[in-house]
Amino acid sequence: MLMLLVPARAEHAELLLHWRNDPECLSLCGNAEPVTPEQHQRWLADILENRQSKCQWLYVAMVVGLCIGSARISEHPLDAWAMRAGCRVSYVVGKEYRGRGYGKELVAQTVAKAKELGYVTISARIKRHNMRSMVCAMVAGVNTVEFF
Repeated sequence: MLMLLVPARAEHAELLLHWRNDPECLSLCGNAEPVTPEQHQRWLADILENRQSKCQWLYVAMVVGLCIGSARISEHPLDAWAMRAGCRVSYVVGKEYRGRGYGKELVAQTVAKAKELGYVTISARIKRHNMRSMVCAMVAGVNTVEFF
């Protein structure tokens, strides 16, 4: 499978919001409240305009020209062991594309991007019962998983 992670752009806003507010995603993420289009637009504009200064990178996963999911890398406070900042990865595969193995590839490529950016400690925050995400994170090399 050839998957590409491309930097998110403003024209991805509607699709990103759709994935963000998907009921299954809401049940599995830390913030279970849907966001309004206005909130999402402000958040996305901030990320796109301030990628470097905010130390956040947002990507859209593409397979055969289709947007199938997204991933985000967010810098975290200093990692005391590595004496440098770590990052947290978060990811979602669109409902219509789940169960096809895209999640493992999406997480693997997101971890690779984080390493390219120089991060040593890569973490993910995963609900205890989200076994799919746990497996994807472990296989991809996420070093720290915070369960909630």
